[in-house]
Amino acid sequence: HKATIICLHGLDDQAAYWEPFFVAMESSGLDLSGARCVFLEAPRRTLWGERMSAWFEYLTDRSGGEEEDDINEAQLLEMRGALQKLIADEACLLEKMGAGSKVALIGSSQGGSVACDAALTSALPVAGLVMLRSLVLGATARAAHKEPAAGPTHLLAVSGEQDDTFALRLVAKNLAAVSAVADVKHVKIGGLDHMTSYNAEETLATMQFLSQSLDLPLDSKVDVNRLEKALPSAIDASHKSWEQLSEREQMLAARLLGSRSAAAWDDGSAKAWSLSWQELSHLQRQAAAALGFTQAAWNEHDRRVAEDPACDKSWGDLSESERAVAKRLGINGANAWDNGT
Repeated sequence: HKATIICLHGLDDQAAYWEPFFVAMESSGLDLSGARCVFLEAPRRTLWGERMSAWFEYLTDRSGGEEEDDINEAQLLEMRGALQKLIADEACLLEKMGAGSKVALIGSSQGGSVACDAALTSALPVAGLVMLRSLVLGATARAAHKEPAAGPTHLLAVSGEQDDTFALRLVAKNLAAVSAVADVKHVKIGGLDHMTSYNAEETLATMQFLSQSLDLPLDSKVDVNRLEKALPSAIDASHKSWEQLSEREQMLAARLLGSRSAAAWDDGSAKAWSLSWQELSHLQRQAAAALGFTQAAWNEHDRRVAEDPACDKSWGDLSESERAVAKRLGINGANAWDNGT
């Protein structure tokens, strides 16, 4: 291979997040045959009292605000060292193969913050850095000015204008703080929020950046329409039973409910089902939104069921997924459904 792409997923996500992303890029016209793609998995840590995959710990939750969170900087330094060792190892391997040292980093959300931190403080040059709906950390900006990287880093930052985790003004301010050590391109996508898993415009911007940074061939005819067909469609898991959920949907459901079990999802036994949208934690609301719930749908279960065609069916005629929804609303059998008892 002639290049390496190192990828870091977001908070409480998995390395598998990148598989559909890269399949879509390659099937839509980016030639990745000359690139080695490395999907990293974050360690398990405790954040806000919950165990989850995290590159570092947030000590506060100021989501959507114009002040960044306090973080565990010792964990950030730990990740910086590990990631820079990987960058050096990959660069050495590429040099031995006579391919130069073209190593690029891509990170989503928290993963983008860590990728940025390693790239902007690396003693070895990084060919490119992509931050998807992410934030340059203040700790990174301070370190980058004290010990700048080998040269200006080409940085693509993609933000959603509806992002309620990393506010646009904060993102722009922190990008400006590293403008002396990075060649920054900031792409803002209208209507895009933080929890949408995949976005065609975001993916297209990434393809074009990787093609330029790593000299990877790109079909000039690739466009957003082609990518929308190649990327997984938006999740609407709110009407599925536990068995019908994909692995990623089950992971989100576990984050929402605090339990990775069929009973917690199908039978409505988890405490979260009794909470209003406002009473859910920020992480729970993010998971609920990613699973297809809106605030109105969550708060008005009865109205949602009344408007569904299933309300005209008998219990015996309901599908497995419709029965699962009914159970989450506290309707646990034929008598309760058919007779209201």
